[in-house]
Amino acid sequence: MARRRARRREKSYLASFLAISFLLGSVLGGALVIGLVRGPEPLELPENVITTRSINIVGVLESSNVGKLATLTVELRQGKGDVFINAASPYEGYVMQEWTTKARDAVEFYMGGALALSRVDIAFTVEPFEEQDEKVDGPSASAAMAVVLVAAIENWEVRQDTVVSVKIDEYGNLNPIGKAEEKLLAVETDGRFTRFIVSDDQWRTPPHSNITIIEVNRLQDLLDQMKE
Repeated sequence: MARRRARRREKSYLASFLAISFLLGSVLGGALVIGLVRGPEPLELPENVITTRSINIVGVLESSNVGKLATLTVELRQGKGDVFINAASPYEGYVMQEWTTKARDAVEFYMGGALALSRVDIAFTVEPFEEQDEKVDGPSASAAMAVVLVAAIENWEVRQDTVVSVKIDEYGNLNPIGKAEEKLLAVETDGRFTRFIVSDDQWRTPPHSNITIIEVNRLQDLLDQMKE
């Protein structure tokens, strides 16, 4: 009789242990799932602190097909998740303005959460090396926007010997751009740069050039190439 009671107590203890273990596992698992769904806490910046980074880009004049270089700068400050762009002639196109949000979304995906930048404002400025009456437009500066944004957030310097001309989607995939040959020619002619970065789908066989052509296919690859 005593042995039966002892066995019953052992079974009761085992059942209680298993129940508690299951409950703790469920709670911890649920907390993990919630954390993954919510993503990281939004980036917070101190009030009145502005972080900036710059990168070199190239576009092509719409009517003459001549490549024109510019400097793209980002300013990151405390805010409400807004994205702005201030572009001087000839970089005044609406398509470029629309792709600022693609760049922001790609960086949020890289950071692990859709609201990662909901408490900062992002302001891009494009300053052409020389002004023109013709217009430059398109998505080819969007990957460069993502680069300077990440550099400002992670506090590293961007290489200035390189021109980036790549389109980015909201998941950080890098895609070909139009008029790449004209852009490469403009970079070569300028003479101040040693590298030109494009998507790895841009050319089947990269053209011969006196500067180094680097091909990338993900945002992380581009970031690795652009860290000084």
